[in-house]
Amino acid sequence: REDIQGITGMTVTKMDAWQSVTTLFLAVGAALSCAGRVGMHGSAPPGWYCALFSGCIFMSVMFNGIALWLSMHASLRAQCAAVSLLTRKVRLPIPSMSQLDQARVFASAFEKQDYRDIFRVPFMRHAQDGPEMPSAREEEPTSKGKKGRKAEKEEFGSTARSTVPSWIR
Repeated sequence: REDIQGITGMTVTKMDAWQSVTTLFLAVGAALSCAGRVGMHGSAPPGWYCALFSGCIFMSVMFNGIALWLSMHASLRAQCAAVSLLTRKVRLPIPSMSQLDQARVFASAFEKQDYRDIFRVPFMRHAQDGPEMPSAREEEPTSKGKKGRKAEKEEFGSTARSTVPSWIR
């Protein structure tokens, strides 16, 4: 997923830089077009020269306006493409049916809880250890054929604590 961020991030960065440059060019064009006539400190140039100069300035303002609009469009389009690729094309973490079966809870599980867990204060630390559950990693034989040690008591992964209430199974 970092490669998609890299590809689209490069385009966004370049287009944002080009927007700054284009804005500066537009400011220069506006300053040149608002200056009045070309020959401020001497005699006025011929009319055809002033018309040519003004036409060039206004054409540069027009092309810089189009460049600014297209750079904004390219930057936004690259960001939209990144979102589209990340949400629709890249492999999404969709759970399998066995994972969904492990995650679901039946109504009878509520009845099997201790009363202190049913009437607990929400989001408070549970004072007792979690229920005795068989570990997913049963004793596995090692390379010498002996049975390995049972897993040491580990922290509860999602909350970084060693105790869990009985409703978390």
